[in-house]
Amino acid sequence: MKDWKKYTKLLLTAAAASVVMFAAPATARAMDGAVELDDNNVWFDDSTGVEYTFALSSSGATLSSVNDENADEGYAVDLPATVTDTEGNDYPVNGLGTGAFVNKTKIASADLSDTSIEYIAGRKTTAMNGYGVGKTGFEGCTSLGEIKLPDCLTAIPNYMFKDCISLQTVKIPKDAKYLGNSMAHTRIFENCDNLESITVASGNTAFVADDGVLYNKAKTTLCAYPNGKAATTFRVPAGVTTIGNGAFQTAKNLTTVEFPESLTSIGQYAFNGAVIQGTTLNENNSLETAVFYGDKSKVKLNQYKPFLDKVTFEQKVTGVTVSADADSCHGSIQLTAEVSPKTATNKEVTWSVSPADIATISEDGLLTVKKAGTVTVTATSKDKRWNSADPAYSDQKEIKVTPYAEKVTVSEQNGKTEVLQGGTLVFTATVEPEGSNVKGVTWSVDKESLASIDENGEFTAKEPGTVVVTATSTDGKDNVAVTDTYTVKITAPVKPDEPSKPTTPSEPTTPSNPTVPETKPAEASAKPQVTAYKVSASQIRITWTKDSAAKAGYRIYVKGGNAKKWTKAADVKASKKSYVLKKVNGKALQSGTVYQVKVASLTKNKKTEGRKLTAKISTAPGKTGLAAKKVKKATVQIKWKKVKGASGYQIQMKTSKKASYKTIKMAGKNAASYKQGKLGKTKVAYYRVRAFKVVNGKQIYGSWSTANVKLR
Repeated sequence: MKDWKKYTKLLLTAAAASVVMFAAPATARAMDGAVELDDNNVWFDDSTGVEYTFALSSSGATLSSVNDENADEGYAVDLPATVTDTEGNDYPVNGLGTGAFVNKTKIASADLSDTSIEYIAGRKTTAMNGYGVGKTGFEGCTSLGEIKLPDCLTAIPNYMFKDCISLQTVKIPKDAKYLGNSMAHTRIFENCDNLESITVASGNTAFVADDGVLYNKAKTTLCAYPNGKAATTFRVPAGVTTIGNGAFQTAKNLTTVEFPESLTSIGQYAFNGAVIQGTTLNENNSLETAVFYGDKSKVKLNQYKPFLDKVTFEQKVTGVTVSADADSCHGSIQLTAEVSPKTATNKEVTWSVSPADIATISEDGLLTVKKAGTVTVTATSKDKRWNSADPAYSDQKEIKVTPYAEKVTVSEQNGKTEVLQGGTLVFTATVEPEGSNVKGVTWSVDKESLASIDENGEFTAKEPGTVVVTATSTDGKDNVAVTDTYTVKITAPVKPDEPSKPTTPSEPTTPSNPTVPETKPAEASAKPQVTAYKVSASQIRITWTKDSAAKAGYRIYVKGGNAKKWTKAADVKASKKSYVLKKVNGKALQSGTVYQVKVASLTKNKKTEGRKLTAKISTAPGKTGLAAKKVKKATVQIKWKKVKGASGYQIQMKTSKKASYKTIKMAGKNAASYKQGKLGKTKVAYYRVRAFKVVNGKQIYGSWSTANVKLR
């Protein structure tokens, strides 16, 4: 009996062993993660009905083909780490052969995470020259919705997931360093219409993902944008310099993309459609508008059409430049604002001026002056910046402004309306509003046979009669003359009577009806003042209102130039009422320099001072010198030297010796040249220039410098 039981036990053990041996070739996984291959190196996964054929070598096992004819729709691929041949030799699964999974439309998921596959398509890096289109990775696996790649995979080749229309997410493995071929479009995710997110495994040193978009680690290159991402607008992050080849190639929802100022290049087919035949592209890319916040002309676009023809480019403003014909203006001036780049879509700007009480500016940049001063004009772009919190691009220009002349008032320094034949008067003209007297006034008399008046307003009486003095300003709007007149009566001197012999005085008598002689009230006299006239670059003639109390004469003090405090210049006799100031502190007066002068009346003696009259005066600017030359046909350029203390320069011109000079330009203090064109009929052009200085709202002119140039 014991022998029978022993025999039965041995029989059952043998039977069980035979069952295990028969079933082993069909087992999906052995306990150690390896699967056994049959004599043809085929592993049959009985859970899915799929046959996997491997090519074995000393370096490992490469999956060479997959037969899923008998598999159900939606099966899962789960590759083992190791395969074992019929002789019991183990081989690590470390290779994926040409087209092994291509166009396997039944695959719903694939897990390669247990394998040691480092690269696909026979290349360790980009694989572009490996299998190629129709032969690589999971291309054409239209039902593939999930994929797990091995951490050791170093490169993802071109076409890896092309036409995987069900794929929703992909994780880039930890050791991946290469994505497609940098020399050509990648087409890795071409037509992955439901791909919403790309992520990166922890520890990867080459790539990073942000909101489902793939970048290089430094985030300077945008490598891939998920085609199925729902957003219609995408803003490329600031700092990105490069859009990779094919990065947005078949995006289906994106209509607008915004590029930062940092962008420098866009790769081939980046926003184009998929290749359908050879190099022919369809238009299955949804992009409509590309917005450049940097200068698009400076962005390198790959020669292989990064964009479809339907895309509209919007160029954002990157800067504004304000310009005008001069740094100063009289009355009004047109300013222009040029936005950069010139291809900017929105070229509109908003104009403003400060202080607003000095000038106004129109919507098109016309500056209109209210009163004299200096204003800052600003043009601000209406275009938005990359960061909404940043102020819009703008530029400013500072302009010195003077208003148009509106009124001229003529006065004589002592208020006189009569003068003896041979006598002189000194006239001044006040131009209003203040600061509007830019070109100076022109003096004239209506009867030149009776009197004359020079450019400084000094009137000389020649013959008895009535003369009308006119001061004319051409600083009115549109150069319209603004004038005022002053009437002067010139009388002949009265000869004195012969002196009579003295008579014996009679006894005084007392009138029976004494009366008080009738007297007329004295006419109000002009306010005492000191005035400068006959001014030159080296001397100033001053005159003052006489003081009956100045018994001991007048003392003249000067401050300015090399005299930092009041300095005595001279004592003059009581009979004098004018003095030529030439020196102060023993040194000659400086040209174009403002001085203060004080005339003190000496009453009892030279130590007692009574009335004091003060005034601000200035020497005339020095001579400029002048050179003129023909610079091109019918065009002349004149140049002069800048003069110390000058407020500006008056330029006059005539076209013949006998003609009168006419003012053609009042240049600013920084000017040193002037160019005049359109002189086609002129044979010889005659020019003269003089500097002027504005003191107390009046121009003080220097001497003329002349030059001429032959044009033909």
